[in-house]
Amino acid sequence: MDAIQILVQVADGLKTSGIRLILALGFMFGLGGCIFTLFSVAQRARNGKPASGLKALVSVCLGGALIALQQMMNKAAHTLSFGDVSFDAIAYAPESMGQAKLAIDAVLTLLRAVGVLFFFMGLSRIRRSLVDGHTGLSAREDVSAGMVILICGILLACNPQLLNALQTTLGLSWN
Repeated sequence: MDAIQILVQVADGLKTSGIRLILALGFMFGLGGCIFTLFSVAQRARNGKPASGLKALVSVCLGGALIALQQMMNKAAHTLSFGDVSFDAIAYAPESMGQAKLAIDAVLTLLRAVGVLFFFMGLSRIRRSLVDGHTGLSAREDVSAGMVILICGILLACNPQLLNALQTTLGLSWN
């Protein structure tokens, strides 16, 4: 086995285990956040303190988005006209590139896993804006930074479709 083939196998293994880990973390953090939010609202109501129903609703919705991370990524990709996000290995570069094709595909595959991580981090950052003690300014900063990270994540996760769109728009080809 040469170094390129080893790189491809390592990239595919990291991508598969990394994406599974991120989806599992999304489920755990989403479910835990929903339970914590509902528990917190119930505790505040028992103690006679006012609880923000809208804040609790948004927190539960964002927790649900973390639970359904893969479906949220598919919806975001459909919004950008990329179709469903596929977690398969990427075969993007043309055969004419020889061994470089394997390296390009391995790097794009790893970037897909990084995109899934960014999408998760973006949703988590948006959800963090609901934490008590945030001022309006810091909450807006969390939401705007989270949206940027989320958009970058979906662009990385859909990198073959993004590259095809850029090639079509700029009139480039792989000659």
